[in-house]
Amino acid sequence: MISSRVDILKPFLNDGVKTSALSNSLFVVGEQVDNAFEQAYLEIRKKENRVLSDKEVLQLPVLPRKHQHHKEWVLRLDSLNRFFKYLYKNPVKGPVLDIGCGNGWFTNILQQRTKEQVIGIDVNMEELRQASKLFRNEKLIFCYTDILKPCFRDNQFAIITLNASVQYFHSLPVLLRKLNKLLLPGGEIHLIDTPFYKDKEVNAAKKRSAKYYSNLGHKYFANQYFARSWNELEGFQYTVKYRPSFLRKKLQKSPFPWVVIHSQNKKPQYA
Repeated sequence: MISSRVDILKPFLNDGVKTSALSNSLFVVGEQVDNAFEQAYLEIRKKENRVLSDKEVLQLPVLPRKHQHHKEWVLRLDSLNRFFKYLYKNPVKGPVLDIGCGNGWFTNILQQRTKEQVIGIDVNMEELRQASKLFRNEKLIFCYTDILKPCFRDNQFAIITLNASVQYFHSLPVLLRKLNKLLLPGGEIHLIDTPFYKDKEVNAAKKRSAKYYSNLGHKYFANQYFARSWNELEGFQYTVKYRPSFLRKKLQKSPFPWVVIHSQNKKPQYA
């Protein structure tokens, strides 16, 4: 059974990319990821009480009222509902890639809603193991890999999602150029639940992040969390599908924008 799942994954990968199966739905793909980042990220998530139990993950995007992050997930549910209303009106026709999938809650819902092949990737092995255990589906695969490595073939995905994950990449333009190559013509990259700042606001945001992670005892991670600037989107074809309003707190709406990057890849699917 595992070999058949490898056969499903291989067409998405460049020739010669090393792949090993850890379970029926979890694979290690390509070269070694940044273990220092992975270790620090997981330690921080545990300190923040963001590494959830299996029961809690299965309830997402809803957490009990008594949970310390309940209010945050009320806002994330708002983002999710908005996103899936869009997909209802604009059905996905092709494979989906979810970057920074973590425990797989969003990846799983993507598959349920699109009915397409969905691949979730992350550099967080602990939560990937949880995802592969909790969400079992023939059209759902999880990969331990770095998206910036040359693993995936060009022209493969109808949509690529980054849900609360784009802030962990050093350069947004470098990432988007890489991801654009992976899109099918007419495909889209969706940046969800990540703050974007005006250029004059970036330094203040960086200082807040540095102070926060230093207080957690992780000065290293202060240099791994990046304040995204609207200027980083220059040169890309994009649409802002949602901008938070000044009434968002009262209305329990997301404080973060939703940005869609449109494919600039005009090549046919098959050369």
